[in-house]
Amino acid sequence: MPINKVELKNCKSIKSLQIPFNHINCLLGENGTGKTNILKSVKYFYDNLTEKNSDDSLRDKVNPFIESFEISFFYDFSRLQKIADSHSERRDIFGYRLNPIFKKIKNINKKYSDHNGDIKITLNQDKDGIQKWNVPFEIRAFIKNIFPIYFSQTRHLNLINWDDLWEIIGELSKIGVAENTSYKEELEECFKSAFGERYSTILNYIKTEFENNDIEIKAFNSNQQFANIYQLQLGGNSFKHKFEDLKYFSDGVNSYNYLKLLINLVSKISDRKIKEPTIIIDEPEIGLHPRYLDEMVDVFYEKSDHIKILLSTHSSRMIKNLMKDNSKVNLYHISMENKYSKLKRMRGFTDKREHNIVTEQEASYYFAKKIVFVEGPTELELFSNKNIINLFPFLKKVDFYAYESNSVKLKTLHPHEKNISIPYLIILDLDQILKYDKNTSKFSIKKGDKFTNPLKDKESEKKELLYYGSKREKTYNTRKRILGLTSKSKFYFDTDWGYILGVSSYFNLLRNLIRSYSLEYNIFPVLTTIEGSIINRNNHKIVYQWLRESKQKLTEKQIVDTIYNFKNSSAYKTTVLRLVNDGKFDNLETIKEWLGKVDNISDQNIKDIFDNIALVKNSKTNGWVTDFFDYFFDNYITIKELTHEGKIDIFRKNFPEIYMIVTSIKNINKK
Repeated sequence: MPINKVELKNCKSIKSLQIPFNHINCLLGENGTGKTNILKSVKYFYDNLTEKNSDDSLRDKVNPFIESFEISFFYDFSRLQKIADSHSERRDIFGYRLNPIFKKIKNINKKYSDHNGDIKITLNQDKDGIQKWNVPFEIRAFIKNIFPIYFSQTRHLNLINWDDLWEIIGELSKIGVAENTSYKEELEECFKSAFGERYSTILNYIKTEFENNDIEIKAFNSNQQFANIYQLQLGGNSFKHKFEDLKYFSDGVNSYNYLKLLINLVSKISDRKIKEPTIIIDEPEIGLHPRYLDEMVDVFYEKSDHIKILLSTHSSRMIKNLMKDNSKVNLYHISMENKYSKLKRMRGFTDKREHNIVTEQEASYYFAKKIVFVEGPTELELFSNKNIINLFPFLKKVDFYAYESNSVKLKTLHPHEKNISIPYLIILDLDQILKYDKNTSKFSIKKGDKFTNPLKDKESEKKELLYYGSKREKTYNTRKRILGLTSKSKFYFDTDWGYILGVSSYFNLLRNLIRSYSLEYNIFPVLTTIEGSIINRNNHKIVYQWLRESKQKLTEKQIVDTIYNFKNSSAYKTTVLRLVNDGKFDNLETIKEWLGKVDNISDQNIKDIFDNIALVKNSKTNGWVTDFFDYFFDNYITIKELTHEGKIDIFRKNFPEIYMIVTSIKNINKK
């Protein structure tokens, strides 16, 4: 591998980071996190390798006490050393003359390589622009020639003028030829033979006129010489595609063809020469149709054994395709923390099933500012409600993902699992953690994974033992209190309606302890279900009014009245309204789990209530959440002349748990 690693120190937003290289390397993250600064640093290093092009564009402008910045490249000479050793053996056996380049490779490797076989080249530049290199000029010139880098910024490409490709075409033919080699005499004889004496006569006339007028022609370098020879042989220097000028095609078609040709030409240089090139492409996805994006990634994979590729992208589709082969790809997630860039290498798939789950949609979450994981469509509908977003506008910057209680889907995007720095929160129903046993009247901790139920995770418990102070109190000690309550305390619920009987202080304590503990792991368990957060004892009268008005038929309105007024207690009224909207009892049981078949209920009056619930029941996906919140805002917030704080206060009083969730989402940046 030509470039093994790049180290950057004090380069604009970069304090200190290392980028180990693989065949394909990709930088991803939201705008403004430092991806461009990394690419600029790499280009700055190469622009200054053999000539001074210094400026202060990379200086850290945040910290005035930073005196200098530093860029280091680690080059792997192992392949070149093997080639040089092979040629040396042939010389010894067959008496071949050894090309001087192989002697140079062996000498440089011997003098400058470390114990890993890497050669480190470092540029240090102080605030006055004074540069210091750790190796002499001739070594840097050799490195630049042997390990060339080709930069392509698709945003600034001239998509109808590909003249820069001729430089690479010329490079293909410069095999073992000195830079100052001239072919004037040979070319003149060739053209004279082809075009006759008239060619020489006109050429001599032009030379004389130039000399008489003190005109000089800037000489071609060897790349330009060969490029012009090929242009002459090919009959021109303007590129066409399918017999049409490039301006005939869309930018996407031209961009795709240009990048594909660039990669193929550079890979051929690697095949035919003792060179190990790298291509850097900034945002290759610009202008490309999704099909071309897929094909472009295929080109990356196909050529990655011949060249190394460094990409910067905002394309979720490209990321999805690059995740196919973890062995060849390093994905680096970049985020901003305290005004400085933070880089993490993303972990690949640890479960084969993840390959089938990651789509373009899933990959888009790797670019999120914040991710909130929710169980299903009800939560998505809730947090996408326009009224709630207007009340809490920071929610616009949050991406919500429904993992549908699927641990594989959750693992695919979980920031800790993927090793990415994206603030996150997991919202789940308490029945993912607790299970009630009516035979023992006790709750038990359900089996689960560390992502949704750290109370059952042995590794989490081991780590908690090592904590001290408030962190230990919030985790390990709280865990012990929770387990003590579940093992020793009995909880009794109404046999028909599933709400807590007697004093509810221990029941509330258990639920609040579980929430406090879980929040240490960025998990927010609601006290029952999300339906229970929406429909609670503070607002059941409003829910009843809305539900009654939402029913079009008089018979349905009457059924709602019958259900709601069957008993006078708030606990009952809240419970039945939750059940109408596909919620659960306070003990986290469904109707079937708590009561069995409704047909088997012996009390006819109670059976009638459950039959009526079935007649007017809303499903999770029929839009009732949107309808209800639109009703609430229209009747209790929007129509009143209130300050923004006043509106929030009304919302908080009617939806205390949802307000807590929203507050937790707002604060996850601070964790």
